[in-house]
Amino acid sequence: AVIFKAIVTVLVLMWAGDIAALLAFGCGQLAYASVLVAGYRWQSQVVADRSKSRDEKTTMLAWALSKQSLVKQFLTEGDKLIVSRVSPIEDQGGYAVALNYGSLIARIVFQPVEESSRLYFSQALNGREQDDKSAKADTARAWQVLSSLITAHLHLALLLVTIAPPLVPPLLHHVLGARWSATSAPVVLQAYCYFIPALGLNGSTEAFMQAVASPDQLARVSRLMTVFSAIYIAACYVFVQTMGLKERGLIYANIVNMALRIMLCSRFIKRYFEKRKITTASKIWRPGTIVILAFAASGALTRYTVAKVDVYGLRGFLVAASAGALLASACLALSAYCERDRLKLLLTRQR
Repeated sequence: AVIFKAIVTVLVLMWAGDIAALLAFGCGQLAYASVLVAGYRWQSQVVADRSKSRDEKTTMLAWALSKQSLVKQFLTEGDKLIVSRVSPIEDQGGYAVALNYGSLIARIVFQPVEESSRLYFSQALNGREQDDKSAKADTARAWQVLSSLITAHLHLALLLVTIAPPLVPPLLHHVLGARWSATSAPVVLQAYCYFIPALGLNGSTEAFMQAVASPDQLARVSRLMTVFSAIYIAACYVFVQTMGLKERGLIYANIVNMALRIMLCSRFIKRYFEKRKITTASKIWRPGTIVILAFAASGALTRYTVAKVDVYGLRGFLVAASAGALLASACLALSAYCERDRLKLLLTRQR
């Protein structure tokens, strides 16, 4: 599907030129979806030919996940509709640029991790009795993997929240030019630094819940997500209209929504493992105090450097970016050393 998307996009661009860039993107997405639908249809037909009986459990699970997808699609597209209502056209462009750059990590890193995690948890935790010895061992290993994923997301959050925000506006200025720096793109991308960790953490915890929850549990989750949608709309009104934060307010409203979903998944995870006599204490997955202090100090030093040099000049930007990169590397090295055993386990399971 990815190959077909790339081929169709290139062919449309070659045929119609750069003026049809949006059309090429749309045609590529349509080709991607069409190949996926055709592949799933072919595979489901193969399974149906092998067994004439209908799997009610699978059907109910698919329906529950489909309802969740509809709610998520509404939340994904809702902010774009709000931006088109409250923002001038140049700020709409800035929001789109920030959204595309900010979502690169989600598309490149989070999506493969989320999909592989969902597959691993589904295979490891479904289909066996709880009192089976091998099932208990698989459950313990699954918690090790999940807690390692949570730890990795929290370390990434420390990096993005402390060091990245002060470097975003000058980076955007030097990459895209002063034209885009004058739009809402810098402040939106700064806010995105706080949203990305919530997005990744929600993806991994939700992948676990979807992998092991029953259809009835997923149906209850879908109903709660409808409530979260109402809270999201209320948060949008507060941040955008009452507080006047405009595009940045939409990111904060999304953070509120993600926080609610993370709390829901965390509650499910805690109950799931404690029912199986596995402790989920926060000391198992949270970063160490030394690591948190190191990131906090690095963030303060980065902000001090940005304030003292002309970051919109090339030399000043290189000084600030080098300082930020050096501090980030030192913090990540400290994190890797403190979490070396957990990191080794996570890399092994993700393969």
